[in-house]
Amino acid sequence: MIRRAALFVVIALIAAEVPGQESKSEYPPPPWHLVDLWWDVGQDTPFESYSIDVDISDDVPSTKNLYIAPVGLGRLGKTPFHGGIQSQSDGYTKRDQHLRKIGPGFIFFMWGQRSLDAIRPSLGGFCRSSGHEGDFVSVRRPYEWKKGKYTYKVVRMT
Repeated sequence: MIRRAALFVVIALIAAEVPGQESKSEYPPPPWHLVDLWWDVGQDTPFESYSIDVDISDDVPSTKNLYIAPVGLGRLGKTPFHGGIQSQSDGYTKRDQHLRKIGPGFIFFMWGQRSLDAIRPSLGGFCRSSGHEGDFVSVRRPYEWKKGKYTYKVVRMT
């Protein structure tokens, strides 16, 4: 049972140019942090779920690398995690660990782990295990997201 959940919510928009594409950006250089919020629900409150809505006002051009992280750093017990929406992502399947670009979609990272047995990609989903950002495993789900409202939700699974 997870007894402690301290979540750090940061909406980090990292809108970098795709290499090889010309940029005429009117915005300051990334990263941009719009909200930094910390809270601790205490040791006596079991974690069940957390969700936050994200409104995307415009479609994102395919020439942009954008990452929206409704949870920039969260902790469930002692396990740090983060996740969100990406315009450009990569991954592989558990059976075929050839890294490939999968385009726009959703991602979830968990640190302190390298075993692919620690994650369950969704049907049609991808994963990744690496040490280039510290030991982590992640799941990635392709999804052609556009402007609109999305709900990022973390749910305790048994």
